[in-house]
Amino acid sequence: MTRRTSKVREPLNTVTNDNLTPTTIQSTGGRIFFNQSELVDQNDLVKIVDTYRANHAPNYGQPIQGSFELAQAPGDTTGDTVNIVAPVTNKVYRVLAINIQNINVAGTATADIILENSAGQSCKVATSGTIAADTTLVVDLSATPNLFFTKELFIGGVPTAGTANQINFKVTYCECVQ
Repeated sequence: MTRRTSKVREPLNTVTNDNLTPTTIQSTGGRIFFNQSELVDQNDLVKIVDTYRANHAPNYGQPIQGSFELAQAPGDTTGDTVNIVAPVTNKVYRVLAINIQNINVAGTATADIILENSAGQSCKVATSGTIAADTTLVVDLSATPNLFFTKELFIGGVPTAGTANQINFKVTYCECVQ
C-alpha cells in the first residue's frame, strides 16, 4: 500500500519556521474538506498551523506586534471627563504609559486619570498632584502595571484644577492577545 503524499507540504518545502506566515499557510492550504481522501492534507495543515502558533503567536495578554498607538486629548472643562481613547471594536488594549501635560506657561494644574464605562461610572486610576506650568508629568503606573481597557471601559482624563483647556492627556497603548 502506498501512502499518498500531502499536497499541503509539497509547496512548503522551502519555507522555514521563521518565514512561515498565515498568508503562506492559507495560500498553500486552500480549502480542505473533511473527507477520507483529504485527511492527510488536513492533518498536515493542522501540524503546520500548530508549528506557526508555537513560534510566532504570543500568549494571552501579550502585546501584538505593530499595534502600538499614541492617543491624546486636550482638557475641556474642569471636572468634566475627557475621553482620551475608547476602542470601537471588541479588542483588549494595555496601557503602557500616560502623560499629563500642562501647556499653561503661567499656572499650575492637576488632573485625574480614570477608567469609565458607557453608563458614566468611573474608577480613578491616578491623580497627578500639582503639575507646574509648562511641564509634562509622567503618571506612575507601578500600582497598576497591567492596566487594560476595552470598548466597554475607556481611558479618560479629568482636569481637576487650573486652566482645563491647557491640559493635554496622552496615552500610549497596544492591542493584546485575548
